Formats: sequence, structure tokens, C-alpha cells
Amino acid sequence: MKIIKPTLNDITQAITNIRKNKIPNFKKLGNCGSFFKNPIINNNYYNFLKEKNPNMIGYYFSKNCTKLSSGWLIEQSGWKGKKIGNVGIYKSSIIVNYGKATGIEIYTLSKKIIYDVNKKFGIFLEREVLIV
Repeated sequence: MKIIKPTLNDITQAITNIRKNKIPNFKKLGNCGSFFKNPIINNNYYNFLKEKNPNMIGYYFSKNCTKLSSGWLIEQSGWKGKKIGNVGIYKSSIIVNYGKATGIEIYTLSKKIIYDVNKKFGIFLEREVLIV
């Protein structure tokens, strides 16, 4: 059903439905939502990468920049669905705790993902979560 003039409640419900499809229920599978920010890169570099990776997902950000999907980068770097010990990747950019994962396990996994994405694409993923 298309809503011509969505209310605040309609928008809230739409966002909730999208999140339910992308992020697991934290009561069933521990997670903190999206772990990495979507990187913003120069359009020239985006065009260079897009030639080599025609399926690359990019969104207009500004006249000179394109925003990439961190999930796509992670997936293309071979991490989708991987599990190491008590932590893993749910779908594409959600780090999940499969049991009794420690903060070090989660941090180490995130470092490996950052390394692999940088090695493959020359892009440094930034963590969206605050690590204390």
C-alpha cells in the first residue's frame, strides 16, 4: 500500500519494519545493530572501483562524493555469514554474539573485517559503535 502523505507514525512504522528485516532481535541474538559506517569516497575513486566491480552499491552524497554500502564491501570481502568462535557476521554488516563472546573477540573480528575491506578495495571502514 502506498501512502501519499505519510504521518510520523507511518514513517516510524516503516523504519521499524526495515530494521526488523535487517537486524536480528537482540533478545534472541546479541548485537548492537550496524557496526560500521557507510564510507564516503571521492567520485573519481568510486568510478575507478565501479569499473572493476560493476555491482558495487553507491549512493549520491554530494557533488564530489559517493556513499558506499559497508554491508556490500564486507560481503564482497568474504565475511557474510562467517563465524569465528562466539562472534560472526549476520547478513552483511551486523556483528553478532552467538553466546559468550568477549569484547576482545568482537573487536578482533572488526579489525579483521576492516583489514580485509581495506586490502580488497583501499577503503578504511570506520566503526559506528563506541568502543570503551
